[in-house]
Amino acid sequence: MRLDEPSWWYAQDPSRLATFLQPLGMLYSRAAEARYFRATPYRCRLPIICIGNFTAGGTGKTPLAIYLCDCLKAAGHEPATLTRGYGGRLAGPYWVNATTDVARDVGDEALLLAKAVPTLVARDRRLGARAIEIGPHPVTVVVMDDGLQNPALVKDLTIAVVDGARGLGNGLVMPAGPLRAALEFQLELTDAVIVNENAAAADAAGSVTEWLRRRFAGPVLRAGVVPAEAVDWLRAARVVAWAGIGAPQRFFATLRSLGRGRGGGRRLPRSPIPR
Repeated sequence: MRLDEPSWWYAQDPSRLATFLQPLGMLYSRAAEARYFRATPYRCRLPIICIGNFTAGGTGKTPLAIYLCDCLKAAGHEPATLTRGYGGRLAGPYWVNATTDVARDVGDEALLLAKAVPTLVARDRRLGARAIEIGPHPVTVVVMDDGLQNPALVKDLTIAVVDGARGLGNGLVMPAGPLRAALEFQLELTDAVIVNENAAAADAAGSVTEWLRRRFAGPVLRAGVVPAEAVDWLRAARVVAWAGIGAPQRFFATLRSLGRGRGGGRRLPRSPIPR
């Protein structure tokens, strides 16, 4: 069974299937907005920083959450991360043990986060925030991995991450396109946008960064992935590359930038910029 996102989500123009599914996407978007505005969000005693995205699929949220936690620790804070535990079977609230827990229970993203800071898995984010307040860890700030559209908590800062290579697709809402809700609605929930793309692509005319800067009143920043350790050994080694992340083509592109040949994996066409 194929689990990857449809390539026609990122076609230059909406396909016949996307057009056919557009009414369902509109209903999905209205339901998401109604759910958000009907909710009474919980105000946590700790500041909540949410790292989310506008689209389905991977954009680089978890690496940014880990980097942000490192910055917070360097500034003297005690961060903890709150995550749904996507792919795991535990509903939580549950504190992740990076040494003994496995991905089938808590999800692979939670294991990565737990190697950096205390991490709590909770499908109900309200219960998760309360569990972090209780302890046992001395937490001063909560970094929420995913949940931009989740209405359960009051967020003090919301950052949306956009994949600069794939962009926002055909501009339609699931299942017609990759958006989780209408873009205008999601922008209203967002304080800042970080586009995951290199400097050359961000400065190019028609880039996702440039397009968003014309339409979003807040800051639109760019970021790129760099190795955390020395990778010179890769150039002299024969390796088999495999990726199970939300956007595997980005991993192979990173390998190619490090001098590891052509790479592999299914490639998506570059996303058009929604007009």
